[in-house]
Amino acid sequence: MEESVTEEYPSLRRRFQSVFIDNMVIITCMIIFSQFLGNDQNSNSYLKGILLFTLFFIYEPFCMSFGCSIGNRLSGIRVRDEFDRTKRINILRSYIRFIVKIFLGIISFFTVTSDPWKRAIHDKFAGSVMAYKN
Repeated sequence: MEESVTEEYPSLRRRFQSVFIDNMVIITCMIIFSQFLGNDQNSNSYLKGILLFTLFFIYEPFCMSFGCSIGNRLSGIRVRDEFDRTKRINILRSYIRFIVKIFLGIISFFTVTSDPWKRAIHDKFAGSVMAYKN
């Protein structure tokens, strides 16, 4: 796909800003869930674990495929299909992106500065690109 030289992609700083905001949202939700379920470790420990696991593994992939995460919205960036920037990625590609991102961690982001479209390794695996909101 031919890219315009004037088209800009989010910087590594902007992407980290988005990830930081999303992590704060997840931590805040985890604290709220824990408070609502109380401190009785015996009766609610499994429910807490299921809720926290579900929150962690559903928040980002669903947000990326059905719109954007809170961090993306506040940072003004979106995850889009690499070939059609008007389309979001589907849920399967969103989970592929998420799993690679989890396994590689910060290493995945090192490629952002060397890629002309500022794609991380997890973006390349999923066929996605981060773009500024139109």
